[in-house]
Amino acid sequence: MNMQQPLYYFVDALDWGIDDKGSNAIETTEGLNRALEYASSKSFYKVHIPKGIYLIDAVNTTKRLPEFGGGINVPSNIELILHPEAIFKVQPNDYQGYSCFYIGQASNVTIRGGQIIGDRHEHDYSKITSIKKTHEWGFGIHVNGSSNVLIENVQVSDCIGDNIWIAADGMMNTSGTYTPSKNVTVRKCTLLRGRRNNLATNGCEGLLVDDCDIEEAGGGTIGPQLGIDLEGFGENGIKYDHPYKLTVRNCRFKNNGRGSVTAHTSGKVIIEGNYSDHVISYGYSTDVSIKNNKIINENEIKTYGVDSVGVSSTESGNRVQIDGNTISGFEVGICVRGKGGTVSNNTFEKIKACPIATHQAEDFLITDNRIENSDCVQVQVRNSNDIKVVNTKGKGTSSSYAAKIMDSTRISLVNNEFANVYGGIYCERSQSVRLKGNDLLLSGSGYGIFWDKDSSVSLHRNEIHEPRNVAIKGTPEKYSCQISENQIYFCKSLIAIQLTGGSEHILKDNEIMFNRSVDQGYGVYLENTDKVRLVRNDVRGIGGKLLSHPYCTDKAKNTTLIHNTYDSGTLKTAEGDIVVI
Repeated sequence: MNMQQPLYYFVDALDWGIDDKGSNAIETTEGLNRALEYASSKSFYKVHIPKGIYLIDAVNTTKRLPEFGGGINVPSNIELILHPEAIFKVQPNDYQGYSCFYIGQASNVTIRGGQIIGDRHEHDYSKITSIKKTHEWGFGIHVNGSSNVLIENVQVSDCIGDNIWIAADGMMNTSGTYTPSKNVTVRKCTLLRGRRNNLATNGCEGLLVDDCDIEEAGGGTIGPQLGIDLEGFGENGIKYDHPYKLTVRNCRFKNNGRGSVTAHTSGKVIIEGNYSDHVISYGYSTDVSIKNNKIINENEIKTYGVDSVGVSSTESGNRVQIDGNTISGFEVGICVRGKGGTVSNNTFEKIKACPIATHQAEDFLITDNRIENSDCVQVQVRNSNDIKVVNTKGKGTSSSYAAKIMDSTRISLVNNEFANVYGGIYCERSQSVRLKGNDLLLSGSGYGIFWDKDSSVSLHRNEIHEPRNVAIKGTPEKYSCQISENQIYFCKSLIAIQLTGGSEHILKDNEIMFNRSVDQGYGVYLENTDKVRLVRNDVRGIGGKLLSHPYCTDKAKNTTLIHNTYDSGTLKTAEGDIVVI
């Protein structure tokens, strides 16, 4: 009669010389490893370790790098089930690295349940070498070049390096072999106080981190001190470490030292549905989706909600999507860097400096974002190219412009709405700026739209409401500008449109309505300009107050005025101007 091999193996501490009272680390570790080897040799699929305190010798003294092969070595085709009160404590040591559980070049491995505690607070950090000094390679679970790994319902805390480290065996594009870890899932785990990070990978193809509590990483002098660090590496156009196809979802990040998640140099990353109180960064990574996260800081102000670095030397762009996030309680909501992507449908609240900022960015669409309760510049574009800001709504700035554009090229602001703002759009040292269909309701003394002598700007169909200062003011000495079909309502300023310097500007089909408390007013005021054309503009006042000169060109030269209309005042032109009624 054939006897079917039982699926379950229950480890008996006495059978294997295991101390379950928290002593005898060497004997306990050797006993656990022998028990797992036995279960594997007999084809047991599930191994149960009972309640107890197990002191683990996590250092492999036979290796140059003691974290390789240290601690409990889990073989292939094993589901290791740890009692919820099975506690595995790393024996305090003075080595640069260790592994409490080591999964090396294995496949089809599960670790479920239990508690793993590192020696962070008992570790001796005084032992250093000329190469390694930081003691940042001590791991709770070390996955190296392994596949089909599940880590579930495990609590890991207080390791001197990463609580969970998922690594490739070897490096890409070198003379040695390279085997990334593949298809690794970390689910429903609690990761606490990892000295370096709570979880990190440098080489995994297919990683899912799902429904985990990740708290209080860092606190020491070493970096990166992140909740999760997806830390690839490349330079001079060559990839050496490249985590790929990574998902972090439905996790809760709290009080991690320098940030919640960083995708440093990775590919195809999804960061979705998480709750975070610190920055999420796409670093140098490509094809990243940061979607539907609650990034809410309610404590001391932090710098960024979403951050970035740029484009990796191995890639042509970032291709990032930042969509549907709620971001609150930061200096800057989203800082966009790099090349290629979309920032859309995000909601910002309680931002101190700027909800949406680009810096050294190229080819980004920023659309359909909402900004509330943020008394600061709403959108800032700096040192960037090919940026389009569309259908973004903000309100309520007491001393800041709604949007600022600086040192940038080919920038478009289209159909945005900013209400109750100090000033509208401020542009300096930027070229090929297009402002179209923006709705600006002003409540302060800033300009509606301003640009300096080093900027080239075109304005079309913008609405500027209740300006207290000049609604449209430019000093376009170097570049001709086009100002058409803009509407200025209830202008309280003395001047509605003012241009100083430059030549061959065109002002066409603009409508200006004054609502001043006293007589006097200038609809269009030109100074030191040449060959400007004013065509079919209309200037009028309400409330019975009279304008001085609806079109004032006497300080300019060679101005052409064609079919312009007004309801009060007189033209004030220069000799040589052409006027067609």
